[in-house]
Amino acid sequence: MSQEIFESQSELTPEVIAHRAVSGVMVLTLRKFALRAVSYLGSIFLARLLTPEIFGVFAIVNFIITFFAFFSDVGLGAALIQKKDKLNQKDLAVTFTLQQLFVVLTVVAIFLSAPFFAAKYNLGSDGAWLIRIFSLSLFLTSLKTIPSILLERRLQFGRLVIPEVIEVISFQFIAVGMAWAGYGVWSFIVGLLIRSLLGTITLYLISPWKISFAWDRTRARKLISFGVPFQLNGFIATIKDAVMPIFVGAVSGATAVGYLNWALTFSKLPILFMSDIFRVTFPTYSRIQHDKKLLGSAIEKTIRFTNLFLFPAVFLLAAAARPIVSLIFTDKWLPALPAFYVHLFGILVVGVANTFMDSFWAMGKTKIAIKLLIIFTLINWGTSVPLVYAYGFIGAMVGSVIVLYVSLPLTWYYIKTIVPVTVTRNIAPFFAAATIAGFVTAKLAPLAQSLFSLSLVLFAGGLVYLGLLLVFDRRQLTADYHWFLTKIRK
Repeated sequence: MSQEIFESQSELTPEVIAHRAVSGVMVLTLRKFALRAVSYLGSIFLARLLTPEIFGVFAIVNFIITFFAFFSDVGLGAALIQKKDKLNQKDLAVTFTLQQLFVVLTVVAIFLSAPFFAAKYNLGSDGAWLIRIFSLSLFLTSLKTIPSILLERRLQFGRLVIPEVIEVISFQFIAVGMAWAGYGVWSFIVGLLIRSLLGTITLYLISPWKISFAWDRTRARKLISFGVPFQLNGFIATIKDAVMPIFVGAVSGATAVGYLNWALTFSKLPILFMSDIFRVTFPTYSRIQHDKKLLGSAIEKTIRFTNLFLFPAVFLLAAAARPIVSLIFTDKWLPALPAFYVHLFGILVVGVANTFMDSFWAMGKTKIAIKLLIIFTLINWGTSVPLVYAYGFIGAMVGSVIVLYVSLPLTWYYIKTIVPVTVTRNIAPFFAAATIAGFVTAKLAPLAQSLFSLSLVLFAGGLVYLGLLLVFDRRQLTADYHWFLTKIRK
């Protein structure tokens, strides 16, 4: 068997990369909207069946597992995706061996420390076992790494959709069914475990890889040299955001965490599609990192595309939030609305700031990315802790938004020293059109007394946005449309 069987022998030309990147974004975005429709339908049922306290308990348990998960991976998958050279069987086997070693050590640590966390956050008699059983999902997650990497390096995102569809649908059916049967927080735990199992099986069917173990000190060192800083990025980001589930949970209790978690989830609706865009841009930017002009152009197109949808989604959602909560989630979630508004204001800058951070990692600028994340973490804790004592869980949200607005100028400053990028002209028309459309929607929102009338109000706001956009930016939109069609057809 050839050592190079895991990579195509033909080079990925800029045209092929552009085609696969655009196609990948389209496939993943369409999948995102379809699956999010299923997810939010399930979330509505869960919000009606379960209390804010149960959501808070799950948020705390989920954070604990997410925290430990950083020690079970150390960025090995990202190291393989970013690697310039072709992959071979030895690369994959060494990566898998390292990862399994870390997973075993991490799960053992979780089992031993679970009683401490259960007692610390008053998770009840079942708290320790909630944490322990949920930790088993780390084994399933580790098994998916290699098959996913093989698809992502080839930019074949269409195939990655299949296991994700199965995961989302299975989780919603199981979680809602168990919640209806009265299993409380276990509805989340069991649903996520079965979801991971089905996703792993499906992924191996569409991207076969024979599990194997191997050791090579040189390869391991190279993987860890990029993987650890990359994983440190996620670890620091988690510490930065830990003020919400951990500190708020200790100060204000699980119910406050439940409100906070709901506000975060609901306010992130406008950026749901972005996770899939950034999932495509990281391997795409990595393939063209040597060509700064091409990379700069790709970054600008990412900024235009994300904010084309981000700005109207933020302003329309803010304008119609109260009737949406009352009609869909019920009034028991209204106490979380102020925190929702605060975070939604911060979402406005996420499209640009996250694109820049993604670019640093794709270009291997790990020192810049780590330095920025440390700064953001210090600011978040430095502002959020006193704000939580002063204003409760809403204070934590204010602190997170302060960080978002600090991140934009800092990332912008550093990116301009590496890649020529223009931002203002790529976002100004969308922001102007969305602001006016949001104002019109806010005036119409009191008319939304049913789901049908609410839909009409949001539809009217959308039409206003599109009409204004054609007035403000018709020429560039036409050019973007033709470029997009060209890449899809190729």
